Amino acid sequence: MKDALDAQKTAHVFFELDQAAPKLGQLAEYLKHTCMTNSDLPRAAGFVEHLRTLMTELTRMMNNVEGDKSSVDVTTVEPHPTNTSKSSNIPFGSMGPPY
Repeated sequence: MKDALDAQKTAHVFFELDQAAPKLGQLAEYLKHTCMTNSDLPRAAGFVEHLRTLMTELTRMMNNVEGDKSSVDVTTVEPHPTNTSKSSNIPFGSMGPPY
């Protein structure tokens, strides 16, 4: 029963991440060479904390994959093809306003 619930939770989260990951990649491209003001620091720190929590849980899950008890280096795992983004070719208008 727990295995089925875990599979359902994982499928749901991965479905959501399949939608969100390309947008996050686009936002990262958009922020390249951009600076922020001190007033933006609390918001940025909040975003980083949410992303850090997600990365921690995904890394934990990857490291605990049954049948492979070796530690996974997330920097060497190939991304799923639907999660890759050619964000450098996205025009500004598709990103919306910068505010």
